[in-house]
Amino acid sequence: MIYPAPAALPTGAEQERYLNSVLGWFEDAARTTPDTALTGFLGHPVDLRTLRITGLHHVAVYVGDYDREEDFDQWLALVEKSPDTEDVRTGPSHIAPREYGTPGHWINCRAHGQELELFTCRARGGWADR
Repeated sequence: MIYPAPAALPTGAEQERYLNSVLGWFEDAARTTPDTALTGFLGHPVDLRTLRITGLHHVAVYVGDYDREEDFDQWLALVEKSPDTEDVRTGPSHIAPREYGTPGHWINCRAHGQELELFTCRARGGWADR
């Protein structure tokens, strides 16, 4: 399952509606069974017992690029104050600079009793052309 993220994180009044959309999609995605998730990701069924997979730990969502660090800061503040999220943690992405040549951030939180991870990258350089 891939969330249909816009190219850029919404700003202003659109942010709250967008977060609600992400959380609604996440609630459905969190109910996905491990075999369905892996089959969708790998393109063929796998034997969960052989791989010793018993469940999904978290759902990750790419939420769109940001233009300025302040845009990410506003997004983080919204996630932190949302009544639908708790235990919000954040940090710099180590993958985005190494793999895509741009800074990025991750946000981990709990929503609907499940682990959710949100990712975003700064729209610049070669990454912006992807």
